[in-house]
Amino acid sequence: MKSLTYTLLFILLSLSGFAQIKIKGRVINQTDTKPVANASVFLSNATIGDKTANDGTFTLYHVKPGKYDLVVSIIGFDTYKQAITISDADITLPDITLFPKTTDLNEVVVKVERNDPEREKYYERFKREFLGRTTLAIDCKIINPELLDFHFKADSNTLTASSVDFLEIQNDALGYKIKYLVNDFMLNVNDGVKTLKYTGSNLFEKLEGTPSQERRWQRQRADAYEGSVMHFFRAAIADRLEEDSA
Repeated sequence: MKSLTYTLLFILLSLSGFAQIKIKGRVINQTDTKPVANASVFLSNATIGDKTANDGTFTLYHVKPGKYDLVVSIIGFDTYKQAITISDADITLPDITLFPKTTDLNEVVVKVERNDPEREKYYERFKREFLGRTTLAIDCKIINPELLDFHFKADSNTLTASSVDFLEIQNDALGYKIKYLVNDFMLNVNDGVKTLKYTGSNLFEKLEGTPSQERRWQRQRADAYEGSVMHFFRAAIADRLEEDSA
């Protein structure tokens, strides 16, 4: 089982490898069809990403064959996501169109401003639920929490959160920095019953460490992966295996 786990980890997560497949494309604005520069383009749950150039073009290198979610994100536009399948040849995607974000005026919520004294309380609730409560979660920290936006509905005791750009989450237990785009975090507590859900897209970056750190990280990644692929990715964001298996 261990050897199989290491093999799967190598296939899924290693930056090195034998595949040299490239994905090329261009990102444009739906409003005027002009190119969108400096947008983040990446394969979710992988280590491959790029920024668009001034002409909106991007290239993703060293992509291994498989199925991926291609994600494009930039402040001021709705996040774009497309499922793609890579075989054994370079691909050039059709132009990707980003739509400017719109605001739903029908929903009445309390937006928590940056200087709101309640913000710290909501952030602590978010961090506790998002990162988990195990001892290994102590080794996980959000580097740029100021990017989070919080909304609170008092009548239903519901806290929602999203990030205007990537949260940078450093996991010293597994040796990763994860860039995570929070889409729809929702925490509701009523009559002692807690409902928690969140989705997002993430890009992995391996931390550099000493040889002993690298060995420890490899062991702990393998242990996390053995639960399931989903458990591994959740653990990479913040170790929650003890909570999940309880």
